[in-house]
Amino acid sequence: MAQNGSIVKHGRYWVLRFWERKTVNGVEVSRRAHRKLAPVSREYPTESSVTHLAQEILAPVNAVSGAATPTETVRDFAQRFLLHCEQTKKPSTANGYASVWNVLKPHVPAALEVSRARTVDIGSILRAVAAEPKHVAAEDRGRGTEELRGRRTLGNCRNFLSGLFRYAINCGLRDSNPVREVETPRGVAPKKTYAYSLPEIQTILAALPNEPTHTLVLAAALTGLRRSELAGLKWEDVDFERKTISVRRAIWNGIASETKTEESEAEIPMVPLLAEALAEHKARNGFKSWCFHGETGNPLVIANVTRREIEPALEKAGIAWEGWHAFRRGVATNLHALGVPDKEIQSILRHSDVSITQKAYIKPDEKTKQGAMQQLQDAFRAAEVRP
Repeated sequence: MAQNGSIVKHGRYWVLRFWERKTVNGVEVSRRAHRKLAPVSREYPTESSVTHLAQEILAPVNAVSGAATPTETVRDFAQRFLLHCEQTKKPSTANGYASVWNVLKPHVPAALEVSRARTVDIGSILRAVAAEPKHVAAEDRGRGTEELRGRRTLGNCRNFLSGLFRYAINCGLRDSNPVREVETPRGVAPKKTYAYSLPEIQTILAALPNEPTHTLVLAAALTGLRRSELAGLKWEDVDFERKTISVRRAIWNGIASETKTEESEAEIPMVPLLAEALAEHKARNGFKSWCFHGETGNPLVIANVTRREIEPALEKAGIAWEGWHAFRRGVATNLHALGVPDKEIQSILRHSDVSITQKAYIKPDEKTKQGAMQQLQDAFRAAEVRP
């Protein structure tokens, strides 16, 4: 199956990412490869300007990649499936599939053929994954160095295998999907997610006076944008007159791609407080194309900012860092507490369905629950039948 690879800008060079076949200990395997194409320069200013260089590298690779056969093993076919995902999915999605395969691969029998795999085989694989302890750092969870696989991980493994066999059906290798009727092991319940309250956000901002980190966190807290969407913001997306932000792209590992879903690409309101902060930030940063950028002018690598600046500053201040998505959940939870209808919150967060907003983003507030029960008690007493 021919592959096109992906061309990305890495530092000062254009780099080609692709899969190549290699023999390791007598076994032929597929491995991800990276090749420098050319320096970013006047001669090679854009991705299209180095496409011909990429094709020269891929020509011999594609010449030896044949079509899948019914006797191909699941392990070998998984490499084809990952390549298909790399060519058709967003970079973050393709990388997620590769991570799931790393979990699954040790438990997939080496001789299991795509055309012969049965539901019972898939069940055995998932049970083996569920039984394997996951190694974690003791300081991360405070519960030693091993814990069982989580429910979400097992669900992701099932979804990966289902997608793999669906692709096999489309390749003519099967007529049915053996994952459809499989029973997925229950696994460990996922860790409860967190939503930052307004006082917590104010405390976090006070601990982060340096720019652009302060404005970056403020934008996350007052828009609910995902981390990748914050990195993908350009000044052309910010309308200071209409007080809106247009979400048009996401940046993942330095690669620009479409937003997570069609609903995610939308226009959201910008409060005056944030508009003022962004205007001041724009005046400071030299009117670069990207709202948040590094020294090279490329989109800011937010993971580096988190590790180098945010986490140390909050640890010093005694504040728990719950991740960027806690700001997104915070927007939902805080708006809900202020009485904003859930459908409006869904629109601001750009979810495809209001049930997602309600189930995963609006967090219950203990004080609100206590107040509600107090109201119940008051109503109960008022309804008391007196002799």
